[in-house]
Amino acid sequence: MTRVVAVLAIVVGLVTVLGYAWQLVDREAWEAVLADESPTGPDVAYTVHATTELSRYLARNLIAQEDRISVSAFMDDNFDEALSDAMQEAAAQNPDVFINSWQWTTSASGAWVEPAYTYDDAEAERRRVATAQAVDAIVASPAVSGATTQVELVTAIHDAVIAATEYDDEFYQSTLGATIEPGPDQGQEAYEALVEGTAVCNGYAQAFQLLADAVGLDSVIVTGTANNGLTTGRHAWNKVLIDGEWLVVDTTWDDLGAAGARHDYMLLSASSPLLASRAAGTEWAIDSAIAGYGE
Repeated sequence: MTRVVAVLAIVVGLVTVLGYAWQLVDREAWEAVLADESPTGPDVAYTVHATTELSRYLARNLIAQEDRISVSAFMDDNFDEALSDAMQEAAAQNPDVFINSWQWTTSASGAWVEPAYTYDDAEAERRRVATAQAVDAIVASPAVSGATTQVELVTAIHDAVIAATEYDDEFYQSTLGATIEPGPDQGQEAYEALVEGTAVCNGYAQAFQLLADAVGLDSVIVTGTANNGLTTGRHAWNKVLIDGEWLVVDTTWDDLGAAGARHDYMLLSASSPLLASRAAGTEWAIDSAIAGYGE
């Protein structure tokens, strides 16, 4: 009888300890591991661009402005590289993400990404809402709503971005020789292009991306370098999928200012000599996915 009581005491003790330990670990992440599935992240009211489960999960959490994002369920032997790749894609491809930097930490109880956001939750949402309203107004315009083919849609939203935005040459001049990381920062947001009306290349590209989403076109933001005949610097443009081919659209280089829009850099194939002056980088999408965009 005494032996039975002792065994029961040990079992109760183990259950208590294990129960306490379970409270310490990241329960959601480990439940996903035990169920052999990946967490999907919070539901968000905005389009999410991603090429992997990890990138999509991160993008959703970043749009929701989560302070601490568990990544325990995704960890493997090459996780450092995979996480960096996915975070770069999530920041570069999603105009509704506002992030300055991030770090990740690990412990016996799991692993987390800790982002530093550009704005507080209220300001971030205000910008998203204002940008979405600007997008809705453009989509309802006769030029866009009356387009009947993909090429007409691309032309209409290309021209709308240029009409809405003035290129911020002063900011560009201040960045010559500097590295501009992908993501929103001083004139590089869709909000600044479509609401405030002044942006540089990434703002133009983000604005085109949101409009492409709204009219049902597949688009991606590409970042890299370009030479304008005088200097070589960081640049951003779009690719849009037309009849199975990813074609370049560069609204920034088609903006003639007071003279309006041209269409020299609209729907260019990879073989176009006009693209010889630019080179795509590797930070805008998951490395393994870049070739799928014709790069």
